Amino acid sequence: MFGQFETAEVLGTVHDASGAAMPDVALTLINQNTGVEMKTLSDAAGNYDFLDVKVGRYRLTARRAGFAPFNMVDIHVDVEARQR
Repeated sequence: MFGQFETAEVLGTVHDASGAAMPDVALTLINQNTGVEMKTLSDAAGNYDFLDVKVGRYRLTARRAGFAPFNMVDIHVDVEARQR
């Protein structure tokens, strides 16, 4: 008997306006219904990955010194999705 997973993954790459990858960007993924937050930093290639994300609707915030904050809202996460 196989168990069911009730989580997903949210991942992506941070780029500046010229298309260059941005390392060390502080990313916060916030569940819009519960307020629960997950935090990570982008790696040297600008990649980030949130694992074990509960199903729901999320807001993603990206911050780095010298740049305006970026917000994306209403990211829908479904069971076993790899949301990019």
